[in-house]
Amino acid sequence: YLEIASLGKANALKFSAKADKGENIHKECAVNMVNAFVKDFEPEFKVLKKEKPDFAKPKPVSVRARNYAKACSKYVEWYPDDKDRVKSCDIGVTDVFYHSGQKDMAIKYLKNVAVKYAGQKEGQNAVDSLVPIVKNDRAQLLTTAQFLLKVPEYRNGKVGADLRNIQRGAEKEDIAKEGDTFKRAQKFEAQARKYPTDPDVDKLWYNAAVDYLKAGAVQQAIAAYLVIVQKFPDKPQAKESLLQVGQIYEKQLEYDKASDYYTAFARKYPKEKEALPALSSACELQIALNTAKAVSSCNALAEKDPGSAQFFTEQLIAGAERAKRTEQLVTLIKSQYLTKFKLTPNQQIIAYYRIYRSGAGEASQAAGQINQIFASSGGSVSGEALRYVGELAYRRVEGVVPNYMKQGLVGGKVESLAKSIENKAIGLQKVEQQLSAVTNTKDAYWGVAAIYQLGLANEHFAEVLANPPAIDGASKEDVVKQLAPQIQGRKDEAMKWYKT
Repeated sequence: YLEIASLGKANALKFSAKADKGENIHKECAVNMVNAFVKDFEPEFKVLKKEKPDFAKPKPVSVRARNYAKACSKYVEWYPDDKDRVKSCDIGVTDVFYHSGQKDMAIKYLKNVAVKYAGQKEGQNAVDSLVPIVKNDRAQLLTTAQFLLKVPEYRNGKVGADLRNIQRGAEKEDIAKEGDTFKRAQKFEAQARKYPTDPDVDKLWYNAAVDYLKAGAVQQAIAAYLVIVQKFPDKPQAKESLLQVGQIYEKQLEYDKASDYYTAFARKYPKEKEALPALSSACELQIALNTAKAVSSCNALAEKDPGSAQFFTEQLIAGAERAKRTEQLVTLIKSQYLTKFKLTPNQQIIAYYRIYRSGAGEASQAAGQINQIFASSGGSVSGEALRYVGELAYRRVEGVVPNYMKQGLVGGKVESLAKSIENKAIGLQKVEQQLSAVTNTKDAYWGVAAIYQLGLANEHFAEVLANPPAIDGASKEDVVKQLAPQIQGRKDEAMKWYKT
């Protein structure tokens, strides 16, 4: 049959005595040829198809198998429109080379079946057999993927997705081999933009961000991290990316932006272990900037970590005082600091003194509160707070000595001079009594100032006595001589206070 069919379609004729011209039997012979070779190969073929192909150790193709393949090749060439027999041949010859472990021929025929019968089970089966053959040969795998993706039936379905994954995987491997960190980051970003629906696109952006940061391309790193935060908020990388942006801005000394991102992190991931440190950093940075935003930032921290709230509230108060934000200062102290925390008398006094020092409308009220706290403290006030108590006590009496110095002696009659000296002595007693309110606080700084004033007052009295006004019937020298004991007494008293 092969020999007859090989004569060609025009020459494969059968003649009889009854017919004037020959009968064309080419297709009949071609069909019989194929069937004959099939029957000849069939027992061997059944065994072969049960064999698991080993492409590392290919089997030789038998004579019967080669004859079958040759017959099929001829038939397909002669009658390509005979779909059933052509398909049978295509599948059969492919199986011969596949199960024999003939890699190159198997790939060739599997590709043929995959393209020719795309959309049919035979095509899909061919793809399923083809990919494992080439999976360990990277170049051949990529070539096969590109080849199959040209076929619409594969490009648009699950197979296409798998093939594209193969391509992307290979491309990612190439990117990872790039030695230049900045170029590698650029390639990761380009890959992410090229495949926006890639299941791992968030990882591509993350890899780009990490490499940009390593390369010192800070702005590109921030941009890549923010893509993850904004487009993939539910991905694991989003959490770390948001925190990284805050840390980058902090290192760039852009504290306000850093604080905003730290706060955003704590709000979005309140249960994460980094949430509290992030809030703490946000608060500290706003305190460093000394902005009005510090209050809301640190209040958010106080809600989460009451233990640190007092410290940061004190920092906020100090910041408001430095910036002369008087209204905020008073509000922080009265509405938060004094009401929310268990404070010592020292802490209360210092807080009220800040209000007093600010010159706010509540200043006099604050001074009164300081005096009350000190009076009821049982002597426990010390240090800075005691200094403020001493200052207020001194401020209340700081005019007594200057006023005392304005009190002069009266001349004329001896009685008038004597009476004015008596009044001056009484005045000095009052000065000593008033200044004792300062020394009784036991604050060293303002106590020294008060004692010095006592020395001045006594020294002044001595000077006044040494320069008395004129009186009737006695010279100045006689009067000074008469007053000499009192003059010396006042000098001795002044020296005593100065030494003290």
